[in-house]
Amino acid sequence: MIEQSLLNHQSNLISLIVRRTDAYDDDDIEYELVYGADWLQIAQELEIEKVWAWVFDLTDKQAIAASTEMELLAKGSHGALPPADNIDAAISSDIAVLIDQKLDQKLQLAIDSIKNHTTSILSGIRSDLDEKLKTLNYRIDHLSSHQDLSTLETILEKLDALQQQGGAFRKRPIIGTIEHPINLLTALDQEIEMALKQINTQSNQISAAIAAIHYWKQSDRGLTWQNLESSVKAKKGSSDKIPGFAVKTYERLQAVAHIPEKETHDQVSL
Repeated sequence: MIEQSLLNHQSNLISLIVRRTDAYDDDDIEYELVYGADWLQIAQELEIEKVWAWVFDLTDKQAIAASTEMELLAKGSHGALPPADNIDAAISSDIAVLIDQKLDQKLQLAIDSIKNHTTSILSGIRSDLDEKLKTLNYRIDHLSSHQDLSTLETILEKLDALQQQGGAFRKRPIIGTIEHPINLLTALDQEIEMALKQINTQSNQISAAIAAIHYWKQSDRGLTWQNLESSVKAKKGSSDKIPGFAVKTYERLQAVAHIPEKETHDQVSL
């Protein structure tokens, strides 16, 4: 039945339940499966790459209660949960409350993120477009009477294209990121920690990220994304290997920060 459902929909109709964990030494393992092992196993056998899952912060007792309740719901049981020494009846009644809280948090985060990113992106587009329009208007105003009319027509065409480009920018989807990425070359440890906490980074990942940044700042090769990535790929025993600094920590660092490159000045002919 599970296999047929996965084949029909290419995903699971009953969501898995997972919880965050730091019980594993592997930095890439952030979650532990609470319910849905049969769905996950069959999905892997069918080579279905993505499945739906609820993510909760659960204690061991809450995890047992959630798994038991989901088993009863899946079997269509309408009775009370069976008694057990290691299940607290009061905890099991909180599952619905946890789901409601999770939905409220996700909704508020989505609203705040869209509001902040919309303002930031549109402001940057408007400023860039205004500068280009000023340059074109200046060129038009200073055209001499001896210049060929085709030059004016070319500039006007570019002006129209820029205006259309501005409209196209406003229709582009907004990519989620923090509003003000920090500069890793100048940021203090506290600033890096605060930025990573905004995207729910674990404390051990934050420590590893700061250690990697310190290492490359002191290196004669310098702090660059390429060098940070080399620490991720470095084997044990390599001087570039930073304990705990793995792929997900590197990706989280990229989501909240930037490393400025040397400025270049390009001339654009109209």
